[in-house]
Amino acid sequence: MARGPTSSQPKASLKIYVCKCKPPPELFPATAARVRRGGHFKPASGAESLTWINAPMKSFRKNHPMDPGSLVSTVTKGTFMNAITEYLVSDHQHCDELFALAEAAASGKEMDRAPVQAFLDAMRQHFKREEEVLFPSVEARTGMHMGPTRVMRMEHRQMEELFQDLEGALQWGDRENFLGLAETLLVMMQQHNMKEEQILYPMADQVLNGKQADMISAMRQLDT
Repeated sequence: MARGPTSSQPKASLKIYVCKCKPPPELFPATAARVRRGGHFKPASGAESLTWINAPMKSFRKNHPMDPGSLVSTVTKGTFMNAITEYLVSDHQHCDELFALAEAAASGKEMDRAPVQAFLDAMRQHFKREEEVLFPSVEARTGMHMGPTRVMRMEHRQMEELFQDLEGALQWGDRENFLGLAETLLVMMQQHNMKEEQILYPMADQVLNGKQADMISAMRQLDT
């Protein structure tokens, strides 16, 4: 069983740097870790974790130097600024890619069920991450149960009805109906994702500041 850090161990910190490409080797050797765009990673040794920002947030532009490699701030490990937003936006993009594959598969001579099912499974898992982890956490912190999270849940239910209709059209081999439903779903997804990415996720990063790593870990646990 893994044990927590003892008092003799140095407390890990998160140093936020600006990086327009990859970290300068004198600050972070290339062999230390795999560099990810706009992500965070750990050095091969030592207690510090580093986050490199490719596109600096507006809130830093007035008060901090923006040269590559500039130290922006040092905060407690786990406060990854917009980590929830980045994680769930990436999930949106993954679902969008699967949707395109599903639509293409249904447009062929043989309506291939596998890509459609992969898309629907990914969407349902995405909803699960939000409804079982993110939404309750935001509501607990804000005390708001009738705000954005309620609207997002309602839209999830609307999309789930379309999921069932898509499965029915696929089962009956009704290509025309399937593609019409897919077009309706695409518009709904685009509007829904925009609300989450511009309003809900940034709010979650703000009210759950310091807990982002725990939130992401809990969402990932749902995949096991």
